[in-house]
This record gives sequence, structure tokens and C-alpha cells, in this order.
Amino acid sequence: MKGWKYMKRKIYDELTKWKQESNGEVAILIDGARRIGKSYIAEQFAKENYKTYILIDFNKVGKDIKELFDNYLDNLDMFFMYLSNYYKTELYERETVIIFDEVQLYPRARSAIKYLVEDGRYDYIETGSLISIKKNVEDILIPSEERHLNMYPMDFEEFLWANENNNLMDLIRKCFEEKKPLGQLMHREAMDYFKQYLIVGGMPQAVETYIKTKSFKEVDLIKRDILNLYKDDIVKYSGDDSIKVQSIFEEIPSQLQKHEKRFSFNSMQKDARYRDYKDAFFWLQESMIVNIAFNTTEPNIGLRLNRESSALKCYMGDTGLLLSLAFDEKGLVDEEIYRKILFNKLTFNEGMIMENKKKILIKLFISTLYLSTFTFGGGYVIVTLMKKKFVDEYHWIEENEMLDLVAIAQSAPGPIAVNGAIVVGYKLAGMTGVVTAIIGTIIPPFLIISLISVCYNVFRDNFIVSQMLSGMQAGVGAVIASVTYEMGAGIVHGKNAVSMCIMAAAFLASCVFHVNVVFVVIACGLIGALRTLAAERSAKK
Repeated sequence: MKGWKYMKRKIYDELTKWKQESNGEVAILIDGARRIGKSYIAEQFAKENYKTYILIDFNKVGKDIKELFDNYLDNLDMFFMYLSNYYKTELYERETVIIFDEVQLYPRARSAIKYLVEDGRYDYIETGSLISIKKNVEDILIPSEERHLNMYPMDFEEFLWANENNNLMDLIRKCFEEKKPLGQLMHREAMDYFKQYLIVGGMPQAVETYIKTKSFKEVDLIKRDILNLYKDDIVKYSGDDSIKVQSIFEEIPSQLQKHEKRFSFNSMQKDARYRDYKDAFFWLQESMIVNIAFNTTEPNIGLRLNRESSALKCYMGDTGLLLSLAFDEKGLVDEEIYRKILFNKLTFNEGMIMENKKKILIKLFISTLYLSTFTFGGGYVIVTLMKKKFVDEYHWIEENEMLDLVAIAQSAPGPIAVNGAIVVGYKLAGMTGVVTAIIGTIIPPFLIISLISVCYNVFRDNFIVSQMLSGMQAGVGAVIASVTYEMGAGIVHGKNAVSMCIMAAAFLASCVFHVNVVFVVIACGLIGALRTLAAERSAKK
């Protein structure tokens, strides 16, 4: 990470606050999972805020330095003299900081913090990784002169900073506070960055690699190295719970893929209960590899008072690592999969990054086949059923997006049902999705109409069939009215005066003045284009 000038982290401000307020009376321990940039930020802070600094890396340091903590804590003058000479660094009272990097590897140094802080000459920063920092304390006195500071992967704003975009998040906050839309142009830019962030994640090394190479393949290699490091740490540090911890860790993607409200233990072991895996979950949570969300029966202030510990969900601490863990079949996520996620060819699921394309195609075919089979009354009827299926049930498409797709389907030549299937299929799975949706949509009417045409004369003269068709007409009218209401209500609830005026004007033009629908559609499209251009200009200002 050396030499990367864009590594700006929010924890830097916390370290500044500690330096200003503590005045050397307490050390700071930066605690967090491995590879999140603890050592980097500690050294960067030391360079920019102190006259000199010494970094003692206990992953590399030799016996000579370790013996100082055993032999000279009762003579700190000699301790500092040896340290200064060994690292060839001049020490200045209240202007030097000493960094204990990976302090969990040598607990004796952590214990010495008590005496070093009491001495008061210098400041001390410690960094530690994983639960070993809490495990390796059996034979030492944990210093009360130590303040903990948790560090996490880079958040979205830090990701933007790394990409040299320092203003976008400020604009998002301002629009949120003022309850104003971001504007189409800035919204697209924000979503593009956000998708990149979800794919790459917030591990600093992965972010750096992505910025330098723009290669998802190279990023995936970095993420897999980190995942393998975590797996090795699980085996090394989790003790008797090692197998259970590994099972939970590997199970996270499939658990998040499901629409379950809580972690299902039966998928790992028959008749398993929370109490069987409690310690394993605790280890993962303390390691900061995962984030655990507990159910609460009363979502008020003091959530712990009503926490239901056995009802939980387990999330990866980093979305980029989750994606690489989920697609572990071949040991490497294909560049094409990343591209499809980035350009909306694959969709995001609740809690999980994405669904498997094969599963999407199967669901898409079955859904369009079902809807087309049991939809009577024309294309407008199928629209509301598609909304319920793809928006409300599967959460594949946002409601506003669905309205846009319907508008495209209606504006284009041809049956709205087929057009709707085309745009929905392309949105979900590209051209393969288009073919799948079309086949699913046209098979039922083709077979049913073919059958009816053969028996048309019988159907035409049959009284029962005639009455059935009359009843179906009334039902179809009700369904179309429901569709009209739902789509219109969405516009009204948006409380956009221009949109409501356009809807009212289009209704009057079509129903009262009998204007050709083609002209109505073209006029509405032009108005929409002008609104978009105006919004983009406003966002730029």
C-alpha cells in the first residue's frame, strides 16, 4: 500500500481527536479484521502528526527487540535508548509516537503499555487483527490505559474518495436533507459508482488494484487471497469450534440467497439449534469478519432489552468478499459475471449480491408461462400481474422501473404482453432473457387459440360458453380498471405536479378529444426528454 496517495480514511479524524484529547494519558488500539489498512493508517497518521515515529512490526521483529520488554521496563531510559539506536530514530518528548503493529503476536508488549503510558514521554498506537488479540491475553495484565478504536473496510464515501470523487457524497447528503431528487445524470453516476463499490468491496488492497487496473479479475485474485487468509485464521485461532466456524462462514452466501428471516441451522446439520453454534457465531462476530443482526421484538431505544439472540442473520463484513465467496466453484469469478452485474444483466438480491443466471431464466420462463396462461383480457391485464410477480414477490425490478418498462412496451409496435416480456427479459438476463420471456409468453396463447380455432363453430353457438365469455368481459374490465388505478396512483403518490398534469392531459386528449394515441405517446415522450435535460442542467449547477 505504500505510495498510494488516495488512501483517505475516516478513522484518521478519530486518531486526530485521540491525540488532541488524550495528551499521552491513554494509548489507542486500532482493532479490526486483517487487510483493512490498520498498519497503513497508523503509519500515515504518525508521519503527518509527529516529528518522528517508530513502527515495531511484531510479525517481523527479532529477539533483540522482544527482550527489551522483558529486561528494561523497570529502566525506561535504557529501554528508549536501545529502541532509538536500533531504529536509528531520534525520540522527542511529546513529539514522537511509537507504533506496536500486530501487537497480538507479542502480548508482553501490550502489557507494557501500562508502564509506557504512565511514563508520559511519548504516544502509543497499537494495531491488532482478529480475535487473537483477545485470546492471547491469558498471562498478561490488560492495560486500562488503552482505548479501543474499531476499524472496518472502506465505506462508499471512502471508495469515492479513492476514485478522486470528493463531491458526490456531499451532493447526495444535501439532496437527502432537502428532500430533493438528485437528478437523472447524477443519479446514474452515483449508481454506477455504487455498483462498482458492491462488486469491488472496501478492502483497501482490492480498491487500489481496481483503480490502477480496472480489472475485476485482478481484484478477484486479491479478494481470494484475503478469503484464504481468513480461512487459515479460522483454523488457527478458533480452537475447538473450528469446524462450526468454517461451516457458518461457507454457508453465508447461500443463507443470504434465501428469503428467510433468520439463519437456518438445518442446512448445516439436522436438528441443529442456535445454542450448538453460539460460540462459533461469537468468534466470527468478534473477529469482525462478519456482521450479525439480531431480531428485536420491540424496535425502540435500547434494542438489547428486547433482543432475540437465537433469531439472527449473518452478513459478510465486505460485499466484495461476499461476491468472491459466493462464486467459489471454479476458484475465480469470471470477468464476464462482474460485467453483467455492473451493467444490470444480473440482478441484486436481498442481502445477497446476485442470483444465479440459470435460476433467473428458469423462474422467468415459469413466471411468464404462468402469467400468459391465466391472463384474460389483453396486455394491460398482464401488466399488473407482472408487477406483482417481478416487483412485489421476486424483488427483481423496482416499481418505478416497472412503470418505465411498461411505457416502453406500450410505445413500441406490437402486443403489449410480448413487448413487456421482451423488456423485462432483457432487463433481467440480456438477450437470453428476451428469448426465454418471449417463448414463455407466446406458448399459452398459441396453443389455446389453436385449440379454439379448431372448435370455433361449437364454441360460437354454445350458450354456456357465450355466457362465460360475457362474465369474463366484466372481470377483464375490472382488472383493467385495477391496472389503471395502480399505475395512476403511483404517479399521484409521487406528488409531482408536472407528471400529474401530463397524465391528466393525456387522458383528456385520448378519451375526450379522441386524439390518435400515437401523437399522445410522442408528445409525452418529448415532454419527458425535456424534463430530463432540465433536471441534468439543474444538477450540474
